[in-house]
Amino acid sequence: MQPQRPFRPNADAQAFVGLARRHLTVDEAGVLLRLISADKGQPVAPADDARVWDQLTYFCSVSLTRRRVREFKAVLERRAEHGEPLIQKG
Repeated sequence: MQPQRPFRPNADAQAFVGLARRHLTVDEAGVLLRLISADKGQPVAPADDARVWDQLTYFCSVSLTRRRVREFKAVLERRAEHGEPLIQKG
């Protein structure tokens, strides 16, 4: 049996979550995780405030394509540049 390697998020997920961390509160990050995971059809509830950023990074790394993560990041960047709410439900 091979030893389990530590999880390493991909660069796109790290960039997306880094942007989110600069612009969102922990509560908003939980909402973002719920919305993104529901969009993927794999609902995830944040475990707790201390781990929400790690959960978001993990989900984006393992459940989304890098292209999809870049698309989400571009949406957040555009909204931030235009002063729009970053999280929009609907």
